[in-house]
Parts: sequence; structure tokens; C-alpha cells
Amino acid sequence: MGPYGAAAEFHDLLYSEEKDYASDAAVLGALIRDVRPDARRVLDVACGTGTHAQHLTAAGLTVERRRNVMRKRGVYIGRGAV
Repeated sequence: MGPYGAAAEFHDLLYSEEKDYASDAAVLGALIRDVRPDARRVLDVACGTGTHAQHLTAAGLTVERRRNVMRKRGVYIGRGAV
């Protein structure tokens, strides 16, 4: 587990009162649909804790996370790698 992994479990607890993940995802989903009405999949390049991805999935989009996409291509991301 990298340095962020240890803090990840607390991230959403710390920001849950300040950050409206559902609203953020609704705005993002609307922007995606405006640009690409036929969009079915999106790529989550930041990954984070996956909370936005959960809301986007609930809105009917398939969310591919960067690490998963890279693993499918045989590229493994280590600490400090892009």
C-alpha cells in the first residue's frame, strides 16, 4: 500500500461534510452527456477513493479507472510512476 493508501480510508470521512460528491458527479455527468450524448464509458484518471465513480456508475456510465486500464495493457503503476 502506497502512502496515499493509508490516508484513503479517512479521506471521504474528512471531506464528506464539505464535498457533495453526488452533486459533483451529476454536474460532470451532465457535461459528459452534453458533449457526447451517446457516452457509455468514461475514464477516471485521478482515481482517488472512487466516490465520484460510484455516483457516475449509478447514473448509468461505466467508469474505467486508470490503473485497471493500464493493467489490461500490461503496464503496472508503481510509486512515483505515471
